[in-house]
This record gives sequence, structure tokens and C-alpha cells, in this order.
Amino acid sequence: MQMPGSSPEWRLQAAQQQLASWNISANRVYLSYAQSGKEGERTPSQLTDWSNVQTLPAEWLAGQPNLVASRVFEQAENVPALVDEYQDVIGLPLPTQTVAKGGAGLFQEQAECPFKAYIRRRLGSEEPPEPEPGLDNLQRGNLMHHALEQFWRAVGGSEQLLAMSDEQLQQQVRQSVAVAIEAAVGQFSALASDNEQLLESERLENLLSRWLREELKREPFTVEAFEKELELQVGQIKISGRVDRVDRLADGRPVIIDYKSGEARRKDWLEERLLSPQLPLYQTQFDDAAGVAVAQLKPKSMKFVEAGEGGLVPNQRGAKDDPRWPDLRDQWWQQLELLAAEYSAGEAQIAPARPAVCNYCELKLVCRIDANREAIDDESPAELGASSRGGLS
Repeated sequence: MQMPGSSPEWRLQAAQQQLASWNISANRVYLSYAQSGKEGERTPSQLTDWSNVQTLPAEWLAGQPNLVASRVFEQAENVPALVDEYQDVIGLPLPTQTVAKGGAGLFQEQAECPFKAYIRRRLGSEEPPEPEPGLDNLQRGNLMHHALEQFWRAVGGSEQLLAMSDEQLQQQVRQSVAVAIEAAVGQFSALASDNEQLLESERLENLLSRWLREELKREPFTVEAFEKELELQVGQIKISGRVDRVDRLADGRPVIIDYKSGEARRKDWLEERLLSPQLPLYQTQFDDAAGVAVAQLKPKSMKFVEAGEGGLVPNQRGAKDDPRWPDLRDQWWQQLELLAAEYSAGEAQIAPARPAVCNYCELKLVCRIDANREAIDDESPAELGASSRGGLS
């Protein structure tokens, strides 16, 4: 194939023409080449007749300010570096009078990795969701929330639940799921066909039936609120949120409950970085809260995960060294204030709180986490505030 520029002869001719053009572009032309490299000693280009070229002494080179950098780089192994490496880990702070808006996700991202929070929340960089067949996890979660809301609106609390026969319970579950599916048909195209609606109905009915066995184990409670909207402010950040459910215990104190279809980790409430800040945020709006609990509706592991004064949910005890509930609430508030201050200051360290944070993060090509992994692994999350890790560039 006679493609232009594809032959060695053509490339050689082009190089010769380029060099000739340089040689006639000025009255005096200086040529240089590296004396050595990683592969060893280097020789001058064969495109130039070096026999007619004058070699200049080092003294002459020292007197040429425009060429000093070349001389220094030639002797780089023997002289201190002229360039200092600087890790820019601070972005633009929020203006003093500005109040940023966000939800619990902002605090979670700041706790997980400040760089992630800055890029996504401040710069607005977010990977668009990939289309997938059927309902996605968010849509399934919304259906689950709606079905549970319908159930508890009809039932009301533990006393009524205990009084229901198995047949009555299953009938109420079917009705609650049917209402949730009907409301979602116009929103989710994945529920367009009768067959898809039937499959999702069966999945939800099975999920709720199994979950209600966990609710039956609890001490008496009344379901007081569903999807309760909240607004609060921490530092310069104004948060809008929605509590999935608020229960009232027999002694009158509320318990704040969040539904999750994935894994809930109690230790995320107890570590130095508050990795699960949603319920710690919401409980600040309930002065007399007895505790918080995640209702984990994961098919292979259904359970409550709680933090509070004990006895909120069945078969769960905290460790002996767990902080007292009032102390834990104070600790959470201090952690939330710290996260808000970090975000407001523009802190953007590449500092994942744990390796799993990076598993499904879409920003790996931005932060180059794999290239920086060795340096990051050498530092613990506790050193975050004084860290000099990679960040903005």
C-alpha cells in the first residue's frame, strides 16, 4: 500500500529536510544531545556531519543564561533538584456567607474520601448511569419502601401485627405490594408488561413476608411517621433528608429507622471517620431519641442493626467498650461538624477510608488511585487531617 509517510526512506528524507531547515534558520545554530541514558552511553545523530561542528567548552556553557537549565539537567545526579514536588490537596473553600445544600450522601462521600466529595459535589463530575434491563437497585429500593409504607399505614404497630393470623398477614402483604406496583407502573418502564409486574410482585411479597418475622420479635412499638422530611444545618451545610420510618416505643421515646436492601455495618457508626452518617444526622432532630436502627432487608441476611440504649431490636448487643448512647450522640455531632468543616474548607485529599471505597468508584481515572496506592496505604485514615496525599492538580 503506497500510503504517504509509511516507508523508512520517506521518514529519513523528512528528518533530513527538517534538520536542514533548522540549520539555515539562523546565523548560528547550537546542537546538543544527551551523553547517556538508562540504556547507557548515547551517540550523536547520524543526520549531522559532526566533524565540522565545533565542540564548546563547559566554561562557555556556564555563561549562557538561556542554556543553564540544560547544563543543570545534564549534571542532575550531582546537584540538588531545582523543582520541589507539591501535592495540592485543597480546593476552593466555600465563601464565608455561602450555605451549601446537600443530603446525607455529601457527608458520606466526605467521610469515605474527600477527593470524591469535592469532585462530585463541588465540580459536578458524575458518571451517568448505564442502562440495564429490568429494574435497577434504586427502583427496587423505592418499591420496597413504598410497599412497607403501605403495610404499616394499614397495620399501625406491633400489637396489630401480633394479632393477625398468617392468612390475614399474607393478604395485607399482597395488598401493600399491589398498591406499590400499581403506583410504579407509570414511572418505571421495566414494569410495562404484566409478566414483569407479576415477577416483581412475587419478589416483594416474599421479601416482606420474611422481613415481618423480624418485626414480630421486637418489643412493643407504634409506627408514628413514614418518609418524614427533615431540614437541618451543620456548619455551612444545609441538609434536606427524609426518614424512612419513626417508631414510638412503649415508654414514648422515638426510634429512627432506615430501610436498606444491602449490607449495614454497625462499626461504620463507631469508627473515627463516620462512614454511615445518615441516621446520626437524622437523630439530631429528635431530642429524646432512644436510638437508631437500620432494617437490613437483604435476602440472605435479614436483621436490624441498631445503636441506642439497648433492647431496641432483638438478639443484638453492643460490645462492652461501646460508648454510652448520650456519649455516642455527642461523638457523632463532633464528627459531623468535622466533616462539614472539611468540605467547606475544600479539603480534597485522595484518602479512601478503606479499600472498599474504591471498588465501585467511577473517579479512578481522575484521582489515579492505582498509581498512588502504595503511598496511600502507608497512611491511615486517622492521619487524614495532616496528610500530604495526592489531590487536585
